[in-house]
Amino acid sequence: MPELPDIDALESTFGSTWDAIRADVLSHIYLIFVFYHSVDITFSYSKLPKLDPAKLTQTPLYGILKDAGLFLLVPIVFLICILIYRGLLRWIAKILVDIQSIVFHPRRLLDPFPRSGKVNAALAIVAFTLYDPDFSISDLYRQLAILTAKYRIKKSADYTAFWKSIPTRNAYIYVGNASVFLCGWFVAYAFGGKPTGCIIWVTENFWTGTILLTAFWVWSWVRWRRLIIAVPAMELVLLAQFVSNDDEFRGFQEWMKVSLGQTVTRIRQLREEQTKERTPKPALIPKIRSAVGLNGSKKQEKPKERGRPAPKLYELGARFAWEEESRGTGLKWFKGYACFLYHQVHVALRVRAGGLWTRFLISIFGPRPPE
Repeated sequence: MPELPDIDALESTFGSTWDAIRADVLSHIYLIFVFYHSVDITFSYSKLPKLDPAKLTQTPLYGILKDAGLFLLVPIVFLICILIYRGLLRWIAKILVDIQSIVFHPRRLLDPFPRSGKVNAALAIVAFTLYDPDFSISDLYRQLAILTAKYRIKKSADYTAFWKSIPTRNAYIYVGNASVFLCGWFVAYAFGGKPTGCIIWVTENFWTGTILLTAFWVWSWVRWRRLIIAVPAMELVLLAQFVSNDDEFRGFQEWMKVSLGQTVTRIRQLREEQTKERTPKPALIPKIRSAVGLNGSKKQEKPKERGRPAPKLYELGARFAWEEESRGTGLKWFKGYACFLYHQVHVALRVRAGGLWTRFLISIFGPRPPE
């Protein structure tokens, strides 16, 4: 079944240098903001040696380096230090993200795809390539893995364009950096206040920095979790399009038209049976929710009051639109028509506001799985 490519595969989709370093740059800008605008860091007790530039220029070593022209290597040395830091940061970040993935289980344990009509239809197209109406769920996922490997090679340009179309493909950089920053923050707080520490954090400002870095980590983790849940489903829909347009599978087009509904129903039943039969792996968050009683009581569904701030006018307008016998005549008709206008304006505004809100959420947290 399709899985999210590794970090190297994701980094290969960055089209420019700014795409590759944008997440790192913005992450460190946020870290600098936390340091110098929310936390009082003092260097008054610093153990770092104080350097006098005027005295340095008078030393023999400075003259030798200047005469040899070694100062021209300073930018190269600086670049090498940045690359070493970036590599070390990536290495530590990958370890922390892997640990968090094990603890919080961001992937769907029993089923890699959301339960949506578009996903089931895409799985049905994959099932048609088996030419076996009595397929099992293992046969389906095995065929899916084969087709995925095939089209990643055959349609490499389309796959590259697919990955580039995902604006949050660098989410792993954010969550990795946020994890390293937060762990480094605790380590610096634990050892920075000792007499041997180079930087002393003021205790009363520690929680401010902790809250800000935790908020950064939560935002990054939500983006990363949403990406690894949404991308397999998005890739599955893309794969179904490739199969539908492939000349190799032209023969089952008529079969699809006749038995698509039956195949989708079978896939839905197989996925439900798989979920019931397999024992779920132990997860931390559901256990905590159950321990504090969040999963014990079912919320009573209350009828939603639509059309605020005038729900009665909204209901009258909806009834005026769909029930011709309730419209009446004369003045009653004009009153109902006024309610109808309120209903129409309310619906139009709600749809536009919902669209803007959805775009905002996608820009902040990333794409949603296909519905």
